[in-house]
Amino acid sequence: MDYKPGDFIKVHGDNEWYAEVIDENEDNQLEVFYINRTSKNKWVWQYDEDWDVVSKESVLEHIPFDKKDIIKCYEKLGFRPLTDDTFVKLDDKIPDDVLMPTGVFDQEEDDSEDDMSDFIVPDEEGEAFTPADPTIPFVQETHELVHKYNEWEPEDNKGKKLKVFVDELADKYKTQDDERQFVNGTSVDYDHPPLKKQKSEK
Repeated sequence: MDYKPGDFIKVHGDNEWYAEVIDENEDNQLEVFYINRTSKNKWVWQYDEDWDVVSKESVLEHIPFDKKDIIKCYEKLGFRPLTDDTFVKLDDKIPDDVLMPTGVFDQEEDDSEDDMSDFIVPDEEGEAFTPADPTIPFVQETHELVHKYNEWEPEDNKGKKLKVFVDELADKYKTQDDERQFVNGTSVDYDHPPLKKQKSEK
């Protein structure tokens, strides 16, 4: 079974454990962030700060990441997201007198759709991307950072999770723009934007 960064898994343990896959190591083990109850509010679940490893044989259920319906993925895992990294468990019977955080995750989606509906241009109606002029200092600096990011191999858990998130988001928009480029008969190397040519030394 193929596991990809962003996939969710249920893991066999003392109880059923939950985690998000961030990578697969050389020993054929999965590097993951577990999702556990918080110490301040046992009804709120959150990603652990440190990543861990788990054998594939311990996986009870594999839930592939679906960019188009992330909420559904969390539901299959057994959670409803409050924010990007906090959740409530669907089968938890939370007492009525327990004060719970507002579901910011859902609220942000609703607000963005209501407030920006008159300004959002459907993806299929947007123009194809064209790289900015690298002779402009700000553009040159930005393009250099993109090149450096491509070579970045984070070693800490937060860095790995961040890179997975950014790469998945970038893939989504690169795929959308590829379709526009195809219609125009053009193509763009998104990962290697043009840099200003250096003057040759004499």
